[in-house]
Amino acid sequence: MTMINRRLRNLPTNGQPGGKNINTKNFNKQSRLIDGFKYTINAGGTSTQTIVLSATGRFLLGLSLIPITGSDITNMAFTFNINGLNLTNGANANNFNPANILKEYFDLPQPLKGNDAINATFVNNGAADATLYLDVFYLPRV
Repeated sequence: MTMINRRLRNLPTNGQPGGKNINTKNFNKQSRLIDGFKYTINAGGTSTQTIVLSATGRFLLGLSLIPITGSDITNMAFTFNINGLNLTNGANANNFNPANILKEYFDLPQPLKGNDAINATFVNNGAADATLYLDVFYLPRV
């Protein structure tokens, strides 16, 4: 038996089919990341959370607050702070629910430095505990 080693002529070095060479760095610059955080805020309580992104951020696209089934966030105030700048300050948390804004996230475009101090503060004025997901949408540094 004879083994034949042959390279396909139309296969580029990055392995993309069709002979097209994709610039990986440019592709990665356009790729967004989503980091999700789950919090429970006690009735009548305040909770401040430090957000640590899984990758070094380049640009914040926006965020969404998704209540867990049975949780009511209509009586909750939400403050989102990056490097001392309040992007939201006591806004109604329900305004950031994708069910109300009819898209994936609420736009809060903001450049990131990569070593940002990000905090989320929730004030639950409701009569019951509330559990929600905070999803942060951003572009990573490449």
